[in-house]
Amino acid sequence: MPEVKRWLEEYLADYERLYGRKPQATDPLLPWNKTLSALSTAFQRACKLAGIEGLQLRDIRADFATRVVDRLKGNVGAAQRFTGHRDPKTLMRIYYRLTPEKAADMLRPDADLRHALRQSGVTE
Repeated sequence: MPEVKRWLEEYLADYERLYGRKPQATDPLLPWNKTLSALSTAFQRACKLAGIEGLQLRDIRADFATRVVDRLKGNVGAAQRFTGHRDPKTLMRIYYRLTPEKAADMLRPDADLRHALRQSGVTE
């Protein structure tokens, strides 16, 4: 998980640069003192500047939720606590993106081994 460590180090450095202090345990992960509408507008502006069309904030949330469920090997209860969803049905029905490839992979007898190999960076 070196990429997570690197991301965390970058996040902490950015946080300290922006707020002049290290984050406290009670601080939100992504501090935002604006409305969701303002966040969505800022996100759309950033996409436009980057030349990205058709991407919406909810797509990022869905991608994150999908990655969490996948990383937790389908443990919806843990993923629900991690993402903050009260209802697991909402998490799975609205945010989780099950592709046909993932579904087929889950049904293979050696799915656990394949998952472990992918997580460790081994390619087939």
